[in-house]
Amino acid sequence: MINIYSYNNYREYLKDFYSFKKEQKSGFTYARFSVDAKLGSPNYFKLIADGDKNLTSANIIKFTTALELSEIESDYFEALVNFNQAKDALEKEYYQKRVERIKNSMSSEAINQKKLEEFEFESISNWTYHAVMILTNLPDFRESPKWIAKKLYGLISEEEAANIISRLMTLGLLKYDDNGRLTQSFKQLKTTPELKKIGARLFYEGMFKRAIESFSLDSPGERELGAYMVGISEEQLPEIRRRVREFLSEINNFAMENPNPDRVYSFMFAGVPLSSSEDIRGAQLWH
Repeated sequence: MINIYSYNNYREYLKDFYSFKKEQKSGFTYARFSVDAKLGSPNYFKLIADGDKNLTSANIIKFTTALELSEIESDYFEALVNFNQAKDALEKEYYQKRVERIKNSMSSEAINQKKLEEFEFESISNWTYHAVMILTNLPDFRESPKWIAKKLYGLISEEEAANIISRLMTLGLLKYDDNGRLTQSFKQLKTTPELKKIGARLFYEGMFKRAIESFSLDSPGERELGAYMVGISEEQLPEIRRRVREFLSEINNFAMENPNPDRVYSFMFAGVPLSSSEDIRGAQLWH
């Protein structure tokens, strides 16, 4: 879910919320939101998000319900709306302080799941950071750079392994438990629906490079790679993407049921267009 505390403009939050819901549910529309919020106009959400209308006090309550916000998130949303819509400097300053106060005092439960975009660039872009975090869940995990480097097929050096451990601890992603064992602070790190930062691109480039290296590092029985080439229409794409996300989520949930993992795996899916949807008739192909 979208982290509302990372927004200082409620209209931007609404736009991202709509995009997120659209990705999750292909049938989600402005009209659907209006029904959930018990609003009269089917296009009211869009008018608010685009800045064509201001959100009224009465409709703030309806929005927080349809947005499925917690109590503290609802308080933050209300303060943010009033801050953004304030008409004079005194009013704006008042609500700005309230926004900051709520953000600073939000409970640990509200920040229990961090988004990858909130972490530093290096941790986002390098898949080995994520692999080391998951390694700490293995019963035989050893806080040894030599052991970690060997577990990762020697693709990182012992020095790199030591630096990764140090950086992850600094970021609060690894910590010592009551038994003095290094462990992952957050069992699940969530991304936004579409990470657009360059760090995400580099992360996936690294993961697909590792998949290619699997042909020389792993036996056929240790990997699962396959590809289909199919013809689809633009109308089918949202549903296909939804099914892929659902399938990957099922795999993730199934894997996390195991309390004693002994390896770290990455399961990826790549659906990329091999042909253009644009009409190129009449284009000059030869010079």
